Amino acid sequence: MKYSDVMAMIKKDQSSERIGRDRYILDASIGGKFDVQFKFSRGKLIEIDAKQLGRQHH
Repeated sequence: MKYSDVMAMIKKDQSSERIGRDRYILDASIGGKFDVQFKFSRGKLIEIDAKQLGRQHH
């Protein structure tokens, strides 16, 4: 996916909040909120790092 495609999808989501460079808080309707960082190389998405917020891991 290209950078512009990813940004267009995020802009459509009314509940997204930008918290850094290529880093957003996204609200999934069922799973809750996620801290998501997108990593790009030469304008193409190469990795997505997502952490669920508000839940403790055991």
